[in-house]
Amino acid sequence: MKFKKLISDIHLWAGLILGIQVLLWMASGVIMSWFHIKDVRGENASAEIEPPAISAEADIVPLADVLAARDGAKTITLSHRPAGLQYIVEYGEDERAVFDAKTGKPVESLDEDIIRQSALADFTGEGELQSVTYLLETEQEFRRDPPVWLAQFDDPRHTRLYIDPQTGDILSRRNDMWRIFDFFWMLHIMDYDERTNFNSWWLRGFAAAGLIFAFSGLTMVYFRIRSGRYFRRRPKKG
Repeated sequence: MKFKKLISDIHLWAGLILGIQVLLWMASGVIMSWFHIKDVRGENASAEIEPPAISAEADIVPLADVLAARDGAKTITLSHRPAGLQYIVEYGEDERAVFDAKTGKPVESLDEDIIRQSALADFTGEGELQSVTYLLETEQEFRRDPPVWLAQFDDPRHTRLYIDPQTGDILSRRNDMWRIFDFFWMLHIMDYDERTNFNSWWLRGFAAAGLIFAFSGLTMVYFRIRSGRYFRRRPKKG
């Protein structure tokens, strides 16, 4: 009897703890399903810009001059960026250098005018460009390392563009809808810090609670079947 009581108590408390999170899972899932992902990502208000082809007669410095700046280059890309032709040199997974293809000089940060042009060229929604700010520290919604340029628009959704300071590329698009979605995403995956980790200890703990809840429930069913609670034998006649 003590063992049955223990199993029953474990099932009850595991169910209570798990039930709260299951409610949050279901509620956040339902709410997120109402958001169109393109609206969340700001893609419906962004332009599709095709970079112009690079002419064979383009006036650029030789690749050897760029390679001479530093050894260990893994990949090199020559492409059109908002600031013009640039060499993008990758040295490792998170290490790169950007060079102006016409002068061969390294690019640390583009000036504000070029960043404004990049933001205006990307944004196609309603509203005007309100401000452009160079950030050395960023908020949680930008999930990369600074520095970065932030362009803010005064449209109804308060669109915010995070722009690469070296290339002028749009790194992230954020808006008020994204913040709402991100809050419920946090509840759904149970990562209350960076909101990107699918293997948090919170999630593992509640997954274990779900397993305990199911196992204890099956154990209770087994005991009840043995006791004849579900299937009672009919008395023999005569």
